[in-house]
Amino acid sequence: MKEVESQSLTEAFGFAHQKEKALNRLRGILARIVADEELNEKELLFLDGWLKISAIPG
Repeated sequence: MKEVESQSLTEAFGFAHQKEKALNRLRGILARIVADEELNEKELLFLDGWLKISAIPG
């Protein structure tokens, strides 16, 4: 069995967890946006802010 560096494994799982959390937040934001079938300025600004702080590489 191939040895895996434990820190790399921890980082990989941590990244996957953070990515999943970010995507769940995005799902919630989008659900609220489409609930009333209108996109207002406040929702647009909130989504823009999320996109800026939640940039997921690759």
